[in-house]
Amino acid sequence: MKLYIDEHCPFCSRARLALGLKNLPFEIIVVMEDDAETPTRLVGKKAVPIIGDAKLWPILRSLSIVDGLQFPPAVRSDMERLAVDGEMPLLFDQAR
Repeated sequence: MKLYIDEHCPFCSRARLALGLKNLPFEIIVVMEDDAETPTRLVGKKAVPIIGDAKLWPILRSLSIVDGLQFPPAVRSDMERLAVDGEMPLLFDQAR
């Protein structure tokens, strides 16, 4: 797994911390200030942090990266389906 960062970016630090706390192996790729090509090739614009590998689509934004680490893909897809089907608010109402 590769994590593309700017060394002075607090959002990149959040993503690095989350990966470290999960004890997941990752390679840090520092994106230099004048390197717009690398992030644009991955996600369509110059922005970091970005995480990705051969099995994982590139994910942009630190909170999206952290969310992606919290749940396995099957759980995430179930949650997305529930939200799209309109069932998610009902689940939250029952939890109160």
